[in-house]
Amino acid sequence: MNKTPSNQKKEGERPDCWTIRQIAPLLRVPYYTLHYWQKKFAVKPCFRFKRKFFFDATALEEFRQIKYLIKKEGYSLSGARKKMELLRKLAKGRLVKKENIIPFIKKEISEAIEILDNS
Repeated sequence: MNKTPSNQKKEGERPDCWTIRQIAPLLRVPYYTLHYWQKKFAVKPCFRFKRKFFFDATALEEFRQIKYLIKKEGYSLSGARKKMELLRKLAKGRLVKKENIIPFIKKEISEAIEILDNS
């Protein structure tokens, strides 16, 4: 019987990626729940090797956020999915951040007030 030592990775594994079965105890969530979340929330694996999906630190953080939204904040699955999509868009910079839009809105409002005062 040939066992791999725990400090060595098996063939095809990378030190910075984990399977869902390895992530489940870290988050204290059953592995089948993580499989469900992966499908529903479109969590992307970093690579695939022999029918196994491996997830990196960003995917692990996404699973943590999903757990927080559902378990702590009380979001429904659809609400958590919408929130995660919003967070992904913000992370990619596709949405305007609140800090950037507030000065723009203030300027627009002050211009509108000035126009109303002059008429």
